[in-house]
Amino acid sequence: MRFESVFATLEKAKKFGYRETSLGAKLFGHVPHVAPEAWFHATYSGLTSDEIRDVEVLVGRRIPPEVDAFLRESNGLNVFSNSLFIFGLRHSSDRTGDAVWQPFSIEVPNTFERPVGLDADAVIVGGYFDDGSRLVVSPRTSQVVRIPKGKSGPTLTTWSGFENMLVSEIHRLSSLFDETGRMCDEDALTTPN
Repeated sequence: MRFESVFATLEKAKKFGYRETSLGAKLFGHVPHVAPEAWFHATYSGLTSDEIRDVEVLVGRRIPPEVDAFLRESNGLNVFSNSLFIFGLRHSSDRTGDAVWQPFSIEVPNTFERPVGLDADAVIVGGYFDDGSRLVVSPRTSQVVRIPKGKSGPTLTTWSGFENMLVSEIHRLSSLFDETGRMCDEDALTTPN
């Protein structure tokens, strides 16, 4: 598994709760101090080749190889109480029962909310809750950049690739929370400096 260190870190939260939904979502670390039904991390069943093609049709561009590889392992994710999220394919818009546990849609930020001026082949793959910033991958360079929500610039943070970004961000974010999913410093921002 290519993203093994990411999933190993997330699975540590099993010690304070674990649930797998009927639709294949894996919920790690029940955090009732956030909300009664909140979970620290959520991952989703990986996509098939046909579903990856569906994603490409929805967003109107090719999915970069590292993102494609990730989506085959997990159809997006929401981690550290939604501090960081990677978009995925929503199979339904239902908001009841186990259907609640689906990734945020990759279609919406790449079509309806796509910033003007963003490179035509760039794919918005995720973001941060604290400031609404978005993560964008350029298929030509494989770089990941963080941009303000709704804008194509300025670049706030840059990583050399999707896997590098995800591994380093999971490591950085894990240092901000204690063993029960509470922030060590309530005033800290979860976005990169």
